[in-house]
Amino acid sequence: MKKILITLAMLLLTLTACGNSSSEDQWSRISKSGVLKVGTEGTYMPMTYHDEKGELVGFEVEVARAIAEELGLKVEFTESSWDSLLAALDSNRIDTVINEVTPTSERREKYDFSNEYTFVHGVIITSKDNDSIKEVTDLKDKKAAQTLSSSWSLLAKDLGAEIVSVSAFQDSIDLITSKRADFSVNSELAYNSYIKEKPDAGIKKAITLEDVVTTAIPVKKGEERFKNKLNEAIASLQEKSTLKEISMKYFGFDITSK
Repeated sequence: MKKILITLAMLLLTLTACGNSSSEDQWSRISKSGVLKVGTEGTYMPMTYHDEKGELVGFEVEVARAIAEELGLKVEFTESSWDSLLAALDSNRIDTVINEVTPTSERREKYDFSNEYTFVHGVIITSKDNDSIKEVTDLKDKKAAQTLSSSWSLLAKDLGAEIVSVSAFQDSIDLITSKRADFSVNSELAYNSYIKEKPDAGIKKAITLEDVVTTAIPVKKGEERFKNKLNEAIASLQEKSTLKEISMKYFGFDITSK
């Protein structure tokens, strides 16, 4: 009987421990581990890319590092194609994605978001010799090279374009210059950075869109403490002008305020 009671007691302790672990919120798990696991592309200059030494750098990379430092954490990056990043968040392989994620209404149905921290115009990129696209109404039924789950792809669809799937920004440019796509909708910052590095790329900015696209950090639904911690970190970095300094470093102007 004594052995049975001891066994039952140990079983109860195990079940209790499991119950406590499963009820633990994400912020508790992150703070205990001391590591913030961040998903990013690593192929999207100037947001997240590798420099000539092969090191992961970029505006979003530095933002992620600054947020982690503000929270007293180390940061661990997982690089993946854009279309795989949110899937990695869903499967708990990463804690969040810091990679110019726009909080669209569709995404807000599935995720909660931090406060917005960048404000950027979109542009229509075409080949230099393409004179058929001068207004947004010209985009209807044309082929747009886009990563499927990006906010830019959603915008291209709304403008009536046929989407040609790509996995990275460079792929979009390759399709445009080879005439396999007519245009791409993307960040003005990404375009400016690319054309600065490759002035003879054979592309141009055909249209600058009026709407401003914002960036925020997605978290799983219901993880209020984690979201609040991210908001506290963002607010502190804005107050100390850290985000502005990172923006000035990469763009020469501030994209972190409206």
